[in-house]
Amino acid sequence: MMVRSILILFLAIGGLQGEFVAPSEVAPVIHREQVPLDVDRMSELASDLVSLAARAAVDAEADPSGGAARWRASAQLIVLAERLDAASGKTRRLRKMLVKGEDPSRLAGDGSKESLRILPAALTFMVGQSKKGEEQPFLQYLLDPLAIVLPGEESLSHRQAEGEEERWAGIVPPVAAYQPIPKETPANELASREEEVMEQEEEPVTEEENARIEPFTGGLIFPAFLSYETAEGGTETRAKLANLSLTLQSGTGNKPEIEVPDQKGKQVLKDGTKVMLTAMKRRHQEALVNSLKGQLAFEGGGGYLSRNQKNHLLPLAALTEAALTNAAVRPDTLVLGHLQPDGSLIAPVSPWQFVEMLLRKQEGAPKRIVASRELLPYFRSLLTMHEEGFFMENDVFLVERFDEALPYLLEGSDKDETIEALAQMAEIRRVGEEKRVSVFVANSHVLARLDALQELEPNYLSPRMLALRGHNKQPLQLSPEVLASQLEFCIQPMAGLPDQKARDVGRSLLEDTHEKCRAAIDPLAKYVALNERDLYEETLALINRLRTAARARGRLGEEEWHNSEMFDSSSYAKTFASMKEEYTLVRLKLAARTGSSVPSEVSQ
Repeated sequence: MMVRSILILFLAIGGLQGEFVAPSEVAPVIHREQVPLDVDRMSELASDLVSLAARAAVDAEADPSGGAARWRASAQLIVLAERLDAASGKTRRLRKMLVKGEDPSRLAGDGSKESLRILPAALTFMVGQSKKGEEQPFLQYLLDPLAIVLPGEESLSHRQAEGEEERWAGIVPPVAAYQPIPKETPANELASREEEVMEQEEEPVTEEENARIEPFTGGLIFPAFLSYETAEGGTETRAKLANLSLTLQSGTGNKPEIEVPDQKGKQVLKDGTKVMLTAMKRRHQEALVNSLKGQLAFEGGGGYLSRNQKNHLLPLAALTEAALTNAAVRPDTLVLGHLQPDGSLIAPVSPWQFVEMLLRKQEGAPKRIVASRELLPYFRSLLTMHEEGFFMENDVFLVERFDEALPYLLEGSDKDETIEALAQMAEIRRVGEEKRVSVFVANSHVLARLDALQELEPNYLSPRMLALRGHNKQPLQLSPEVLASQLEFCIQPMAGLPDQKARDVGRSLLEDTHEKCRAAIDPLAKYVALNERDLYEETLALINRLRTAARARGRLGEEEWHNSEMFDSSSYAKTFASMKEEYTLVRLKLAARTGSSVPSEVSQ
């Protein structure tokens, strides 16, 4: 397996003609303590640098003859982004894309300084500190690639160009290493070898041609939005920790037959099942997967809403893997993430709506949470909102790939390091029981143990977050992405109103919706950064429009109500129409940051 992986990597790098050379991931560059920015600003700056790195790679690809400097600048920016935010999924994706020769344009901005969120302000601040006589080593590292990707940047006058080669020695190779290398292997031969490697990589791990599985029943928990019928014949949406159960056995057919509930969201479930089965055929013998027969269901019923996207795919794949390997899933485990075809796990769309479900004290809530590493900023925001107790109550593990998640999901698969880390964490919880968490984790002895646990089990997030709180290094404000996702959650109760006619909406519905939205948005006010205040205020104004519409609805007279012309010109009709327009504009602004789409289901 290792040999095949190395060969695939070699072929992928060969496809780049030697133009991109991955920088070192471990060579020391700069310590975060030497960067004069807080945690949130570092994350924002890292995101800007990744966009610039992707743009530099796109430009280098378009100009092979003069792209060596841009390839190198891209590598330098990746290094800096990794040092600023080691947990950034965006940075890891770009590194992998460039190594594999994939098109990075979807991670690139438009290449202009104006499209960046914090870099211009950060440069101005660091240059100002430098003028005051404070040493700014990070600034010099940053100005080197900016000289290539933003040659008109005013701050470049402070760059010490003569020391560039020494600064980057052992971290990023010199420009000569990024010059195009002519391919020696004919393209058709390389393609043939690539196909051969892929065929080897996808060989079934099951050796018995006629192997059968034992009857299997299992379930995994994940946060979801489910649709239920009301007594009045309508539907309502409930946000809950759903138990996805799967029953499987060996059938006699030539293709797998997994039934899904005949209800709302059936097509989403069917599509996800097809993707999962395709992935299983890459991991197991095709004949074995084709023999599967069974059905999936949600405990307590409920229709699967499209706003969940394909978040059911990860628990479904884990349950199927357990059935095919004759394993059992842990009953107290929750999974959160979107499983990709290549086996990677990414954050779900609009993540906060799912993280918020984990905060609720629900009966039967799990104690172990396995989630995509891309959710780190959202879990970190719990510290901002003084919810550090969540990590004293739950064991949170962050992973990047399906294979990496399985040991945490299957019974008896924990590594020795995981077992030891959990045992030590259990002791910390025992001692800290009934103590105020923020005070308890600040104790020097507790902090030392929490710091040690991070080294013992790097995927274990709970001690890492508690240590941040103990060291008083938690972010004080929400990052732009987290804020946008939380604001989407705040206006979710309004989702169905734009599709309704003003005549069909009563005053009580408007008042109830306003109350729910304000209850969600009001606690965020103290965590909003100054440069994000406008977006927060615009969302708050939209929510308050509900109250204005409710009052106008209450003042609407019977004569106006029954006279169509008078109704259309009434204050209520105009306010309702204005609210619908504002809702669309706000949702578009938020979606631009979170990548979500306007859901069609009514959430009440």
